[in-house]
Amino acid sequence: MSRLRHIVRGALAGAVLVACASLKQAAPDVPSEDASTLDAEVEDRHEALDASVDVAAEAAVGTPVRALAQGFKHECLISFDGKLKCFGLGLHGVLGVGTVADSATLVAPQVAGPVLDHAAGDYRGCAILTNGAVQCWGENRQGILGIGALGGDRETPQNITLPFGGARISVGTDHTLVALQNGDLMGWGLNFEYQLADVTRAAHTTPFKVPGITKKVTAVAAGFQTSCAVLEDGQLMCWGLTGYLPFDPAVVGTHVMQPRAVVGLPDKAAAVAIGIGFGCARLEGGDIYCWGSNSAGQLGDGTTTDRVAPIRVKGLNDAAVALSVGGQSACALLATGDVRCWGSNTSAQLGDPTKVPHPTPISVAAAKNATAISVSVGFACAGFMDGTIKCWGSPPLGVTSL
Repeated sequence: MSRLRHIVRGALAGAVLVACASLKQAAPDVPSEDASTLDAEVEDRHEALDASVDVAAEAAVGTPVRALAQGFKHECLISFDGKLKCFGLGLHGVLGVGTVADSATLVAPQVAGPVLDHAAGDYRGCAILTNGAVQCWGENRQGILGIGALGGDRETPQNITLPFGGARISVGTDHTLVALQNGDLMGWGLNFEYQLADVTRAAHTTPFKVPGITKKVTAVAAGFQTSCAVLEDGQLMCWGLTGYLPFDPAVVGTHVMQPRAVVGLPDKAAAVAIGIGFGCARLEGGDIYCWGSNSAGQLGDGTTTDRVAPIRVKGLNDAAVALSVGGQSACALLATGDVRCWGSNTSAQLGDPTKVPHPTPISVAAAKNATAISVSVGFACAGFMDGTIKCWGSPPLGVTSL
């Protein structure tokens, strides 16, 4: 095993131990089981920001990067000490600092403590603190923030009322999913396409227990009108709009109204991610399988043929330890620390300046020895043990030291 693998695994194990110790000390008000179309304003700001940043923006952030998450033209990181920092467009208060101003430097969302997990949507962010508390901020159209109000954006983090502390969280286009410490799955937001598995199609402005799941949830993904969850036994389940799911519409119809088991995976699922019209699962053995639209080669199988059933990504060359998808692109972090990406490359988001798509993974030269990755529409980023972040494609802004 390479020295990098030892360093990364040791650091990750340390972070998990710290998080678990903090969860045992949950705050009294956090129960635990045991202890679309862009408007002119956005387009103008997008162009201005892209003009201000080098395509290969990189800068020291001071502490090792444990995780990354991206929304529309903003990026957030969690460092190994649990600090959450964000930069980029501030529309709807998505940076969580009390304003809608953009920031070219890293700023800290006003969360109530160290962060265990974080997820970013287009204009929303949510964090699970190490004490299990869940806080969200940003856009609240039609009550999608989960605080019980039908409107009014929130520029600072707001508490989400849950029956148990949170463990994993994912923010989709218009809904959010959180796996709780007791293994239950809760969701809130819009439900027109059954993405919350509520057969009434009613939206939920506060957390709603997702029905149809009988085992503990260990990983979640909220996408565009679709949802997926990994269960404790490695079973992958998905629901919502069938066109974006690994199910045959001729068999299940236009919608999967409640969680349905995905078949065709040769190993237990460990993680899942959903892009635009496609999704991917990382298996316990390190392989990645994808399904859905393949017009830009985003399924990574060497073709542009759409697939209903999951198909193996070719050419990773090592076990994947992390997976991220965004738009019609995907990236995997390998056990070696290398990053390999595939799919759409219209903004050089695969790290290839030719901007041609790649139907199989290619290595990102700027991302050797990475510890975290994230992919959004038009750009991708990697974090490193020395505390730096590197982004490629069309990133929102440069970053500076914490």
